[in-house]
Amino acid sequence: MPETVRMIPDRQSVVIRDAIRESAFAHFPAFAHFPAPHGLGGTSSAYYIRQLFGDAASITLYEKGEIGGRLATVAVGGDEYELGGSILHPRNYYMKNFVKEFGFKAKSEPAEQTMGVYNGKEFLFRDSSWSVITLLRLQWRYGFDVFRMNWTIDGLLEKFERIYELQDEGNAYETIEDVMAAMDEKFVTWLRVPISSVLEEMGFSRRFIDELLAVATRANYGQNPDMMGFAGMVSLAGAMPGLWAIEGGNKKVPQELLKRSGATLIRAQVASVECRVESNAGRPSFVVTQAGNGNDEDGDYDIVLVATPIEPEARTSVIQFVGFDHPISNFRGQYRHTVATMVQGSTRPSAFGVGPKGDLPAEILTNIDIPLNVRTVSKNYPVDFHASSFNESNQVYKVFSTEVLSASQLDTIFESHSVESYRDWLAYPYYHHHNSFPSFVLSEGLFYPNAIEWAASAMEMAVIGGRNSANLAHQYWKGESTTGQHGTSNIKQEL
Repeated sequence: MPETVRMIPDRQSVVIRDAIRESAFAHFPAFAHFPAPHGLGGTSSAYYIRQLFGDAASITLYEKGEIGGRLATVAVGGDEYELGGSILHPRNYYMKNFVKEFGFKAKSEPAEQTMGVYNGKEFLFRDSSWSVITLLRLQWRYGFDVFRMNWTIDGLLEKFERIYELQDEGNAYETIEDVMAAMDEKFVTWLRVPISSVLEEMGFSRRFIDELLAVATRANYGQNPDMMGFAGMVSLAGAMPGLWAIEGGNKKVPQELLKRSGATLIRAQVASVECRVESNAGRPSFVVTQAGNGNDEDGDYDIVLVATPIEPEARTSVIQFVGFDHPISNFRGQYRHTVATMVQGSTRPSAFGVGPKGDLPAEILTNIDIPLNVRTVSKNYPVDFHASSFNESNQVYKVFSTEVLSASQLDTIFESHSVESYRDWLAYPYYHHHNSFPSFVLSEGLFYPNAIEWAASAMEMAVIGGRNSANLAHQYWKGESTTGQHGTSNIKQEL
């Protein structure tokens, strides 16, 4: 970037953060980020913007709450537990590299945890602490699909990993479809075909789809196998062995990304972004106004990145976009509620059809809606877990449900309990069929890393969206960006 370019903190990238979402704005002489709960989309945008623009960029991040977003921890009985995004896949290239670069460590895990598939009346499947026995049980109930699943996910990840080299080379994409096509054209189709249909076409049995696939989609996205194929595949990958977490909490990554970006952090929510045509080099500039600050103009920026949902149904879309010659978002999509409840206590076996002295799996996963109104009930462990010092009498469970659990519901599930904390997240999009998707380019100089989660919501996906938006912004600043329809992208009708 020429030395004469002026960098102002609120203009290169902005991240807006609310109780669970993210938003980031970038403006090149100055960046402003408004983070929202997840935190990775906005903070990774700031991190990569710093790498691309160097010290010339002035970056400001707006965050009313704690940095990290959905990567949040909560104190229970004197220990910290993951309340939001809690698992990473062993082939998450970006997250693994961040952990290595930042000097973090993988969290210690307890001995092999057992799992059961529960349908409201009985356990359809229970694994064993002995891996050989588990494999035999899987083969007995699901046959060849057990091996087919491993091969399918391995093939999926090989294609998915193409994006890393492409982004390293500076490639950037305006639409979700283009990101998917860069990995594999089949992924574009999966944006509008249910995962159940995708797996049926591959030859998977109905039992596998209704049980193992269903627990994966419900546990990861709170949705059934009629959700769209690409996000469904991501949820299935999230059910594979080798998942891990970061010692001290996954939120350490967005916090360190922010630190290394050198961004100025403003503890505020953004009320509006105004586009002003009179600007340098024929480009627009943007004025950011803070909420609750007398509507004082806070900064003049060249590029803005929005890393929080701006769809009307997101309920976090509080930013007003002023002075643009077209609607900034005409995409309509719903978000799904997920209530995460942390409970210290002991489960009641009879609530799950097991005798009074029977043992329950460490993870109870449901494949359909059940009267108890829960999707999963799982043993949880502190972010600094060490087996030698852990007191099992203080066992904590994480319960996922669609609504806040009542006292009577908790009494039914637990013999003894104390509810330490719960959070009602607007956690991820509702992955039903869409004819269009939001674009990464909302307007000239205005980018939307959060668009990526309409393909799939995951920590690694958030970083991919953040880096893609940083690359787009860099191309734009150098005059290399392509032109195209902004605001939404249309799904290709023929592949």
